[in-house]
Amino acid sequence: MKGREEQIQGKMDEVRRQQEESVERREQLLQELDAVSQLTRREQQDVEARKAARKQQLEAQVSWAAWPGVSTGNVVWVTWVGTGELGCMARG
Repeated sequence: MKGREEQIQGKMDEVRRQQEESVERREQLLQELDAVSQLTRREQQDVEARKAARKQQLEAQVSWAAWPGVSTGNVVWVTWVGTGELGCMARG
């Protein structure tokens, strides 16, 4: 009878160990998933920031070409759309 009890106890210990390993593996996978999600979120933010910067550059180019600005002799003064910065260029 004692041998059977030891066998059952051994089996219970093995099942408990497997369950603990399973929980640890799940926790590890959740941590990896969280890390990947954070990386993906940062990458998406970077893409959006690059898009916004490119859009601003294009808008500035369009506003520069479309608005001749204020002419003072051979220099044209313009204000950049979006930034409000004042700039000048020589007339050709």
